[in-house]
Amino acid sequence: MQPGVTDSKGYSYYCMYIFFPEMSDEAIMGLNLPTGIPFVYELDENLKPVVSMQFLGDPETVKKAMEAVAAQGKAK
Repeated sequence: MQPGVTDSKGYSYYCMYIFFPEMSDEAIMGLNLPTGIPFVYELDENLKPVVSMQFLGDPETVKKAMEAVAAQGKAK
């Protein structure tokens, strides 16, 4: 199988979770996906994840982005 690249943003990330990992709707809604941080899935020949989602980038930057997403909608 040839490597592939896809680009997605916003709620499209959540839609990918419907097809790749076998997760419940509740688990998908509880995901904290940082905006603007790409991630990688390694898939087998049947398009099943071999390695869980891995964020690309500096771990501290990823952490701060996840915190920002988690804080969205909270009263100041």
